[in-house]
Amino acid sequence: MRPEAERRVGLARFSPKFASAEALSVSADELRRRDYRLKQDYPSQAPKKSSTTLAPRRVYNHLMASKVIAALTGYAEGK
Repeated sequence: MRPEAERRVGLARFSPKFASAEALSVSADELRRRDYRLKQDYPSQAPKKSSTTLAPRRVYNHLMASKVIAALTGYAEGK
């Protein structure tokens, strides 16, 4: 578990700076779509309130990390 934890901590420290430099953002619509998809994929685990109400930062961080990884992958592939 340690290697995964180290990767996540490194990404969490690097992501905000990279996202800011690259002008990456997550829209309210993206948050709503992710919330809807999570509820569809895991109906028995869906909270009574929207996850964007209960944990907007967690959903936002996941989406932003995905965008950062996609951007870095694009750079690595020369795009």
